[in-house]
Amino acid sequence: CYVDTDNTEVLSEQKMYQAIDYYISQLGEEKTIFFLGGESLLEFDMVKRWVLRAKEKWIWKKIHLFITTSGLSLNSEKVDFLYKNWVKVGVSIDGNEKIHGLNRVSRTWKNTYFSTLSALTLLNKRYSEDSLWYAMTVDENTVHYTFKSFLFLSHLDKNHRNITIAGVYKNNWKQENLNILEREIEKICSFIFFEIAKGNFYFYNVLSFFILEIQKGNILKKWNIELHVFPDGQVSLYLFAQSILWNIGDDPTAKRFTFVNDFARAILYKAKDEKNYQLYIEHL
Repeated sequence: CYVDTDNTEVLSEQKMYQAIDYYISQLGEEKTIFFLGGESLLEFDMVKRWVLRAKEKWIWKKIHLFITTSGLSLNSEKVDFLYKNWVKVGVSIDGNEKIHGLNRVSRTWKNTYFSTLSALTLLNKRYSEDSLWYAMTVDENTVHYTFKSFLFLSHLDKNHRNITIAGVYKNNWKQENLNILEREIEKICSFIFFEIAKGNFYFYNVLSFFILEIQKGNILKKWNIELHVFPDGQVSLYLFAQSILWNIGDDPTAKRFTFVNDFARAILYKAKDEKNYQLYIEHL
């Protein structure tokens, strides 16, 4: 997602191993590895080797493995491997057929919506709700539909209500669209907050992460760091808050960071006295 669309370079096996060995050797008992793209499953043999390399280290580290995919190249063999090796899967789907088709098209400009649904059918045969989520991307063409798409995906499949929202930020956004994004995220968090009281559980994964980290006693700062390895082998450090809450152009993300952080604390506060909020956190 962070690489120019004209770039066809693939990470070499040597650089891949260097990156994973370096990362796992650093301090911390738990490590999280995300496979992003482009489309990672187009290099499935390399993904398999990387997963097996990580598993070799499991005897002394707890490693969480995730992959985000359009699902267009999925087949039963790939699903079986990912499932048997505890790789959690995010499927890139942006909303209903019309919204999804605004950006997610094939090389012949065909809407990939129904192909993605076919991939979900394959995954649903194996994956439970805590191992599969929807990865929804918004840009300036679709930001107006963020809340609408969140609701659509939340009801697409009764077993999978975990949703990640990512932003396309190659070009600076107009301030008016950033303001729309703020309001859409507020709608999502408010919806989740009031639905919990009714016993209806919906999950916006960034909010879920904040809840769990605060519950552990961790103080979330804007300078939490994650490591990104690019196809040419270069390594870059990204600020956690920037990468999950968008750092579009010069926007510092502080407002959205504070907002989601406060909402997480509100849910934890409610959980002190109200059973449905307690159940929600137990479910996380």
